[in-house]
Amino acid sequence: MRAAPGGCAAGARRDLAHARPRSPSWIDRDGRVPLRSPLDTRIDRIETFSVDLPTMRRNVLSMATMRTQSVLVLRIPDADGVCGWGEGATIGGLSYGEESPTGMTLAVHGYMAPHLLGMDARCIAAAMSSLGAAIQGDATTKCAVETALQDLQARRLGVSVAALFGGRGAPAPVLPH
Repeated sequence: MRAAPGGCAAGARRDLAHARPRSPSWIDRDGRVPLRSPLDTRIDRIETFSVDLPTMRRNVLSMATMRTQSVLVLRIPDADGVCGWGEGATIGGLSYGEESPTGMTLAVHGYMAPHLLGMDARCIAAAMSSLGAAIQGDATTKCAVETALQDLQARRLGVSVAALFGGRGAPAPVLPH
């Protein structure tokens, strides 16, 4: 993958000139965003939280009866303090699938964090490419990381995550019975 200006992989960097900035202090007098803004978007750290959420009804699986759903919640702040949030949920843990919240926490801190810390948080494709090349499997964990990076980018730009992907789509047509 070819590196583009700013250290991002080609196509991974979003053009910030069209977006409304969070803080107008870094816009010049003509209203333009400078090529090199004073923002520090390096990934500073990755925090994980394991949350047990009660289910609305018990789920009976072949291996267990679920009354709670364990969820891994990620918080990724950049060096400026802007934070993105992501989550990964598995059903039944290792007795039912290949990932568990405990395993996902270990994967984040033991394997993924060394690849992500210090990277530009705006370069989501480059970050995910790095993880994909270094770590096999852990799809739910990688999804939680990618979601947190997308949320961080959206919060930095002051838009919703949906706006990063082109905004809300047209409502689906309702077909008669």
